[in-house]
Amino acid sequence: MQGQLKIGENLRTHRIGCRLTQQQVADALGIDRTTYTCYECNRTEPNIEMLKRLTDIFNISYDQLLPAATMKSAVADPNAVKKDKMYELSKFEQSLLVKMRTLTADERLDIVDRINAYIKK
Repeated sequence: MQGQLKIGENLRTHRIGCRLTQQQVADALGIDRTTYTCYECNRTEPNIEMLKRLTDIFNISYDQLLPAATMKSAVADPNAVKKDKMYELSKFEQSLLVKMRTLTADERLDIVDRINAYIKK
């Protein structure tokens, strides 16, 4: 990727909007945190596979990730989220959310079905 996409700021904005740490995103990608930090600082660029995985983790489109896209409504303002206990996720819940975002839509539906079946017991 020689085109110097400069997507670092977009990565940071979406990560913070999702209330994730650099370590959590790196873990979901299966890379070292320092590698992910280099993405955010525009020192290195993620390859196309990493871009795909990042869009899945942040639940966004390529248009929302790439710098040419309009970012106005891409990520909700993290300060606008109601400061309520319901919105505070534990580290365990955050890790589950990160893992869920790496799954396909069918895999997510399967897990939701299993959870619903378990709760009905």
